[in-house]
Amino acid sequence: MLNETLGLDIDEASVYNVLGKLARRGLVRPIRETGHGRSMVLYEVTEHGREELCKLLGVLDKINTAIGRALGWGVGEGEQGVPWTASSVMACQY
Repeated sequence: MLNETLGLDIDEASVYNVLGKLARRGLVRPIRETGHGRSMVLYEVTEHGREELCKLLGVLDKINTAIGRALGWGVGEGEQGVPWTASSVMACQY
């Protein structure tokens, strides 16, 4: 899905490697489920992971606004440069 959506060429092993690192840092937790005759591991974002994501999205918002101002997109104080913003992620309440 990542490859199709983002136009990337990421192999499955790389995705699970990153998920393992995120789990060790307490940002996601694995949840084992069985269904359709097979066992699957799904990953859920932890509260700590959600907090870290929101911090990163806040930084991206600041970068986005600064770029908008630099390019003259008419971005004023408190406005964002492009439609995608951290505040659009419902888990992040600013």
